[in-house]
Amino acid sequence: MNQLKRMQRKAALWITGAFRTSPTGGLEALAGLIPVHLMLKKLATRAVYRVATLADTHPLRSMMGKGLLKQAAPHARSAALMTPAMRGKVKSTVMEVDERVHALTESFKPFALEARPGDRLLDRYADRLRFDECDPGQDRRPYLDKLIAKARADP
Repeated sequence: MNQLKRMQRKAALWITGAFRTSPTGGLEALAGLIPVHLMLKKLATRAVYRVATLADTHPLRSMMGKGLLKQAAPHARSAALMTPAMRGKVKSTVMEVDERVHALTESFKPFALEARPGDRLLDRYADRLRFDECDPGQDRRPYLDKLIAKARADP
């Protein structure tokens, strides 16, 4: 962890061009970097969400605990077959995800009907959607005023 903090401090010094005696917190803020411990926490949370969205038969599910196996057969070394004493000794990403995934409040369907090709928003309602391309240097107020007036007139 200290090596990551030192590396981030060097990166912040390089990005900002500040003196090496500058405080780390201020450097990170000016450089637009979040603290290392928060970045690691964010990455760990993403890993949990990623495992929760895996297909029911994905090979990684065979390594997880009983609640995450779904349709996958447990591997010989899976968390589902470990005793509580063994679970306490093993330190790995699989074990951490297995402990934290039960705290998720949302359910995920990796193959939801809405995600199939042909059933997406643009596929179903292409005649109702229109994308206006505009020149960023051009004043769009008259065009937008006309659209708002048209929308108000036609409920």
